[in-house]
Amino acid sequence: MAKRKDKQVKKGALSQELSKRALQRIDEMIEQLSERHAAALRKIAKQEKALDEKLEQVSAAAEAALENLVEHEKNVDEKLEQLSDRHAETLALLARLEKETDEKLEQVSAEAEAALEIQAEKA
Repeated sequence: MAKRKDKQVKKGALSQELSKRALQRIDEMIEQLSERHAAALRKIAKQEKALDEKLEQVSAAAEAALENLVEHEKNVDEKLEQLSDRHAETLALLARLEKETDEKLEQVSAEAEAALEIQAEKA
């Protein structure tokens, strides 16, 4: 019985030692996982910061492009207005020249008719 008791005590001590080692191993694994988790969180924070900076750069570039586009549109509108004004001036000039040409043509035709009548009378 003493041997059995001694065996049970040894078994209990061995079981306790194994449990203690298992708990230590579990604690070590928890610590490793905690360190990995913290490292992953730091990496995520770093990536998030980099993405925020990129987003800020892209937003600034988009805003600048939009401002340039608005300015370009304004310039195009001004040029179109100038071209429209010049076109109107050209059409007015063309109408005036056409009128003057018609008047000159009438005058020349009348003078030619008068000259022909004078020649016909002389003949």
